[in-house]
Amino acid sequence: MSTLINERATTPALPALPELPKRPSLLGPTLAAIVVGAVVLAATVTLPIDWKDLGSIPAKIAHYTALMFESPNWEKLPRALF
Repeated sequence: MSTLINERATTPALPALPELPKRPSLLGPTLAAIVVGAVVLAATVTLPIDWKDLGSIPAKIAHYTALMFESPNWEKLPRALF
């Protein structure tokens, strides 16, 4: 039994893992995202709209989406073009 333990103890060790490369810095992408977010936020806040009408936006989107897929009214084409 003692020879079995000694054989296990003398098995070769696993080779060392190669050194991993350094993680890239996330500072640049994080700063860019913050700057872009600030610009979008500033542009949104300064829009000249009545914020009380925000609830009607889904209904307007549905209305204009339905208009896009209805058959066209060719009588209004000259007015739209000229």
